[in-house]
Amino acid sequence: MDVYIYALCDPRDDAIRYVGRTVNPKDRYRNHLKAKWNTHRCCWIIGLKELGLMPKMFILEVTDDENCRNSETWWIKHLRENGHDLTNHSDGGDGLLNPTQDTRNKMSANAKRRGGIRPKGYKCTTAEKESNRNAQQKLTGNQVLDIRKILSENFEITYADMAEKYGVHLRTIVNIVNGRTYSHITNADGLTDSIKSNIGKKRVLGRENSLSINTVKYVRELYGSGKSYREVSNKTGVGYQIVWRIIRGVSYSWIK
Repeated sequence: MDVYIYALCDPRDDAIRYVGRTVNPKDRYRNHLKAKWNTHRCCWIIGLKELGLMPKMFILEVTDDENCRNSETWWIKHLRENGHDLTNHSDGGDGLLNPTQDTRNKMSANAKRRGGIRPKGYKCTTAEKESNRNAQQKLTGNQVLDIRKILSENFEITYADMAEKYGVHLRTIVNIVNGRTYSHITNADGLTDSIKSNIGKKRVLGRENSLSINTVKYVRELYGSGKSYREVSNKTGVGYQIVWRIIRGVSYSWIK
């Protein structure tokens, strides 16, 4: 079976931004366009679509199932070493490409044992929803409340510090503060609102890798003058993804 190692490119400058592998390039390309995950790749593609553009796909290599993982890893390493700003979150070679029927049967049996396969139209009960939610969460209710309390009382502690302390991703801490996750855990203490106010601003300003207010305003000014994300990035030296987040209001939204 042929396996295709492919690249996605930015149509504005033909820069390679992502490398992957697939047995069906057309389906894989369509899935890339529909994906809405909070990843660098998805943010980049969504940014292109908002400008009326689409990423370009081309084949780097045609290999087989036995060698595809090594090939993907080699291409990612090779392109990064040559200065390509890839959005890949890993070094490649991970994940199942095309499971055998025996593997599919085992996956199906495990899902049935967990109660993961339900008849069409099935609606989970409130108890099942609560059980599923608790099973997927990495933090307990008390840990979430502790995180909010610590951040509201200590301005010097960063979100990265809390992520390292509790063994979660930085984005998990940010989402807790913003109320995007664990919003059902509350004791009416108002800590989330407290952190999101001026306390949050001081914490961001205190980080060494944060941008100055003038830089953020300059990024918006350049974009408002008709520059593309890439042009703004090249002009200011601010990373492409950071420019996208500033313009979209994901980051530095408190700077007016």
